[in-house]
Amino acid sequence: MAIQSFRVTLSGVDFTAAGGDADRVLAVCDDVILSHEPEGDLAVFDREAGTFAAAVGGALADLERALPAARVLRVEAVPSPGSFPSPRPGESGGLPARQAGGDVHGHG
Repeated sequence: MAIQSFRVTLSGVDFTAAGGDADRVLAVCDDVILSHEPEGDLAVFDREAGTFAAAVGGALADLERALPAARVLRVEAVPSPGSFPSPRPGESGGLPARQAGGDVHGHG
């Protein structure tokens, strides 16, 4: 098993309210950092799993349990430090986003 790092951008949640959505996610997930960004609320995971797909699937199931009304806007791989070469000057070095739509299961 390896650590799979990724972030999930959500809508229909509010991670800034005390005692709200953030607390519900943190009660279910111990491998997540939550953030509020202009493009949506983010859940950044470092999840141990055999594959990237298994890590994402488990995280989405946990988010569904904690936040049934949430909608997944995007799931993006986050490279681990040192796992990718540094970009050359003028290159972004980012990974392409994996687009998702609908509820946390991708239905929509």
